[in-house]
Amino acid sequence: GGLNNKGALAKADWRIKLALPIFWLIDAILKSSLGPKIFDNVRGEENLRQVLRNLYPSNPSAVDDELVRGFADPAKDPNAFHVFREIYTTEDAGPYPLDILDDIDAPILLLWGTADTLTPSNGPVGRALRDMATERPDCNFIDIDGAGHVFFDERPEDTIREISSWVRKFA
Repeated sequence: GGLNNKGALAKADWRIKLALPIFWLIDAILKSSLGPKIFDNVRGEENLRQVLRNLYPSNPSAVDDELVRGFADPAKDPNAFHVFREIYTTEDAGPYPLDILDDIDAPILLLWGTADTLTPSNGPVGRALRDMATERPDCNFIDIDGAGHVFFDERPEDTIREISSWVRKFA
């Protein structure tokens, strides 16, 4: 799904409507001459390490040098800021996640880290997907307790267990 769904999310949740002016300000800054300067300050390995640790709350040791370099090295590319800005500011950033899932005519498994601060399960997308799972008998929403946004890397054993259990229902 699109990474910049401010418009679609605002339709679904009053909190996004309230925060829209802040999002528009961030968009304006990224599109201004300050954007590249801010990006240069943020893309350093220590900043990325801290951001990643926040995304891995139950397993911060998973944030090792290799993972940090996996984000830091592409951020050094001369076009990295341009790509980052386009992803987060363009109006046509791709379809809203629920629009994609509504078109799937097959069983769906939704896994979510309960400690995800980037897209919290009690936020607009998480709530909508959780609601979808209660409305569709072929859809399951499963929490990965204590895991963050990158639950599948942070807690691979739990992720594999949940996926394996779900797949066995169809074997």
